[in-house]
Amino acid sequence: MFKNYSILLVDGDIEIQDKLNLIFKNQCKQFILSNNEEEGLLKYKQFNPDIVITNLRKSNLDGIEMSRKIKELNYLQPIILLSSSVEVKELQEAINIGINAFIQNPIENIDKLVDTVQKLLKEFNFFNKYTHITQKHLKACPKKFYTDMKFIIQRSQEVIEEIDSLENLVMDNLECGIQESVFDAVIKSCPDELMILAHRVIVEQVFPERLEIESLEENGIIIGVEGTIYITQEYGKGDDFCEISNDFPFNISVDACVTNPENITVNPNAIKVDTSSWYE
Repeated sequence: MFKNYSILLVDGDIEIQDKLNLIFKNQCKQFILSNNEEEGLLKYKQFNPDIVITNLRKSNLDGIEMSRKIKELNYLQPIILLSSSVEVKELQEAINIGINAFIQNPIENIDKLVDTVQKLLKEFNFFNKYTHITQKHLKACPKKFYTDMKFIIQRSQEVIEEIDSLENLVMDNLECGIQESVFDAVIKSCPDELMILAHRVIVEQVFPERLEIESLEENGIIIGVEGTIYITQEYGKGDDFCEISNDFPFNISVDACVTNPENITVNPNAIKVDTSSWYE
């Protein structure tokens, strides 16, 4: 299965080391272990492995930074990133530097990790003949050429889908991670009064219910928030004075910082209240 290939595992987790050592050690040409990223980079330069598996964790040189340095040495180097938790910033960096695969909760997804290694080695072997041309590759074979081109097109489509999947993972985890901060910022930023329906409309309560990442760019994040706003409408004066309590759906877009998503900016004037039910 892996007998012609070498694998470098950079992970100090003993449980992961034991499980992968049991799977790969007797099946691949060389299974190289490293407990930390500094040592891992040195062993990469020493052994030039076919696959690198590393963990995402903070140390003097974490998995992302080591992967960046490896990609600078060889951008085509297949790298699999492991993580027990997901941080939006790190995932974005992983996508930007060209990490080939991401496995969340590797202990629970060993089969997926093994399948991913097989898949990357298969691709490595396929594309190797285009980056290391020998005389046998100069012999024309139209049928094989079109078969290879079909595979390349199919794989390219799969890569696009994998990128979309990573982006969706980033979005989902970002939404979960910042929901409380965003809702709190919207509540605190809402004005005490609104100019809707009546001369004076008092805001009694703002209740955000849903949020969605509308845009995730290098210069910032735009987040759409929807919910219900509870108000009291005041009409007339003196004996003609009356109050009517009501609630309406609202939506508002807020801005957040990419490097610190909890740094949120809310424009209170941007709140949009849907009062169409008032006229029904």
